[in-house]
Amino acid sequence: MENYLQNTGTVKEKAEFDELIQDSSNEALLLSLLEDKWKLNDFSPKEINQSRSSEILKNIIESDIVDIATPAETVRMIPWWRISVAIILILLCVTGAYLYFSSTENAIGDSFAKKENVSEDVLPGTHSATLQFSDKRKIKLKGISVANLGKEGNVALGVVDEALEYSTTLENDHNPAGERYNTLSTANGQNYALKLSEGTKVWLNAGSSITYPVSFTGKYRSVQITGEVEFEVTKNAAMPFSVEVSSDKKGQDLTVQVLGTHFTINAYPGESTVKTILLEGSVLMISGSRQLKIKPGQQGSLDSTGELEVKDLPNADKTADLKSGLFSFKNDDIKSVLRDIARWYDVELVYEGNIKATSFSGSIQKSLSLNAVIKKLDTYVHLKIEDKKLIVTQ
Repeated sequence: MENYLQNTGTVKEKAEFDELIQDSSNEALLLSLLEDKWKLNDFSPKEINQSRSSEILKNIIESDIVDIATPAETVRMIPWWRISVAIILILLCVTGAYLYFSSTENAIGDSFAKKENVSEDVLPGTHSATLQFSDKRKIKLKGISVANLGKEGNVALGVVDEALEYSTTLENDHNPAGERYNTLSTANGQNYALKLSEGTKVWLNAGSSITYPVSFTGKYRSVQITGEVEFEVTKNAAMPFSVEVSSDKKGQDLTVQVLGTHFTINAYPGESTVKTILLEGSVLMISGSRQLKIKPGQQGSLDSTGELEVKDLPNADKTADLKSGLFSFKNDDIKSVLRDIARWYDVELVYEGNIKATSFSGSIQKSLSLNAVIKKLDTYVHLKIEDKKLIVTQ
């Protein structure tokens, strides 16, 4: 059949296939062959031209037309199965030609795009993280939804509603969790959510980590973080909650003590200040011998000299909310804004020359592509993308 369609067979092969078409006893075989050919669709459509298609159709229709006599006239009838064969052959040719010319257009379009040097773009970050168990094993948490991911002593863990959750089991365990610690971390271009065994909810921004006991024992609940992390702490006055921040700068180690509250800590390496924004409750920032208590709607900061400062922060709920899917800035230095964006899109930030000091306020959706974000910042700073680099030109 392939040779017949392509008009490449010998005279004998063509005659044999014509006989096959003309013999109605081969109806089932012929239709089966055509059906297989349709499913495979493995012919070369550019070789079946209009002239060849017409010739095939003519051979099918004009061979063995049946004359049926009626009292009034003679009706020339074409067997229905032969019509089916003709239709399938036509569809094979038309569909093949469409696929061929579509692929040709795509190739031309791709070539044209390369010549035009279409601007690069970068997709936004994803919901993903890496979990390190107490025995140093690591697993990637991307696209995982497993209610029973494993156990650490008498604590079960799993991924529920895109969040890693810990829960103490009721069964007696001869190997209790004790002082086992896990670490959940996000690379640049990732974020993730966590629910600790005592119910506290945690959200990690890009390039962040949290180290925590799988089960809290004793008089205190304590965790360690890097990067930017939001907390909704479960109230338990008998077991205060604290967050430890270790800095690479001398005098910038920080402890945030809370009872039951909602707050966000921003402690990225390389940033000049460590910030705590409080939404509910009360927290105490402690650095060495210095202490600072902040109230809801305020931001406490620890600068590079070790000084603690507090200020009111309008729209603190938006700025501190890592769950909203937004970048939210309030009079933030443009360089700090660009660092946040670079972390989320996992690109290198490069400066070509100096840019003037300016601040930025506003919200930008994190689901946008990087080019779309660049357009929103165009009146503040000129940016371009090259080879996974966000280049600041002015």
